[in-house]
Amino acid sequence: MARDIQGCYGEYRARVTGKQIVLPPEICRYFQKIKPGKVYLMAGFDKCLFLFIEPFWPQSASELVCAAFDRNEKQMISASHRDPQIIECAQDACPDIPLSRALKDYAGIDSEIVIVGVDDRIEIWAKERWSRFVDEMV
Repeated sequence: MARDIQGCYGEYRARVTGKQIVLPPEICRYFQKIKPGKVYLMAGFDKCLFLFIEPFWPQSASELVCAAFDRNEKQMISASHRDPQIIECAQDACPDIPLSRALKDYAGIDSEIVIVGVDDRIEIWAKERWSRFVDEMV
């Protein structure tokens, strides 16, 4: 069941500098509005990254593992179990999100990314991978 995350829907362009995801102003305003406390970044489906907001994290994480098995997302499950790479960080105002080498490699992220608000999470995609994903869906 999808849970409303109070308006964090849409597609936004962003970038990665070094080991940080630089959040776009729209996401910063959203975080300032809801004051999530903490966010969690992890490997997601289709080689994207999932960013969960604290109120949704515990339930969403368990649902995610079940969904991964249902979708036969072996690569994501393998990456998560071998080296969990779940990054937890505080979100006071809108600092950048730390990005590990393992998650960056998993998602194929270079410098340009697309951030997509979806149901109870935010998805972070390499720009080229997002374009291919959208083309395949059409």
